[in-house]
Amino acid sequence: MSDPPRTSTPPGHGPAGFFTGLTYPFRGIAFLARNRAAWRYAVIPGVVNFAILLAALVASFFLIDDLAAWLRPEFLEAAETASTTDPGLVAGLVDRAQGLVAIAGRGLGTALLYALSFVLAAGGAIVAALLVAAGLAGPFQERLSEVVEQLATGLVVEPEPLSATGLARDGARAAAGVTQRALLFAVLYVPLFALSIVPVVGIVGAAGTIVYTSFFGALNFMDPTLERRKLPLRAKLRWARGRLAPWLGYGAGLMALLLIPFVGLVLTPAFVTGGTLLWLDAREPEPAP
Repeated sequence: MSDPPRTSTPPGHGPAGFFTGLTYPFRGIAFLARNRAAWRYAVIPGVVNFAILLAALVASFFLIDDLAAWLRPEFLEAAETASTTDPGLVAGLVDRAQGLVAIAGRGLGTALLYALSFVLAAGGAIVAALLVAAGLAGPFQERLSEVVEQLATGLVVEPEPLSATGLARDGARAAAGVTQRALLFAVLYVPLFALSIVPVVGIVGAAGTIVYTSFFGALNFMDPTLERRKLPLRAKLRWARGRLAPWLGYGAGLMALLLIPFVGLVLTPAFVTGGTLLWLDAREPEPAP
């Protein structure tokens, strides 16, 4: 069962474009569910991504306690001290209420701290894992993107036949692209992550780290579609900059799903599919003949 050719609708810009971008991971899920013809092309990249991302998520759990200890602000370090004197009924109730509020506040603060630590640790581990997975599954993800584009547009492009030589060539190109993206990721991610553990300004670094992680999550799953156009990294970044709002929305949506244990791990082929659909909707219209 396959969809009829779809009509492309530009995702827009600004907040509307961001929220439209958030829908593309889910559009990818729905598209794959309706188009069984693409399923067999999703198996290999799905298995590769699942194995590598699972290892990354497990490894990130060992970093959460240390990261939370670095990020912990001073007010969460303060311990409650119980009064040893009898202040009287009213004053005693007030002191007890204040103590309970303080304890609840520290509990909520600690919970939020650990949630932030998980997002930072797991987000970085996931992007690093995606870079590794892209090098191994890149040619297969490109084939999936090609099939999705054909099903979505109804246009059949004669695919390049699979061969050992072609896979080796595509694999080498994918590995070179992964190396470039890894260097670019490290250039800003490492300073932002370091800034996130500095008192007071840490929240700025943490926010920047999350945004940057979303940007690179989108780049990894958009790359099979962009790479098929033989675009160099500079051209890919220029394309992303011209559609930054939906790009970041798409990246935020898929990273949120990837942070859900086991759920996001099986959806990576759908993320490639969503990236292909975003390309089809956000690309420049073809010039009239």
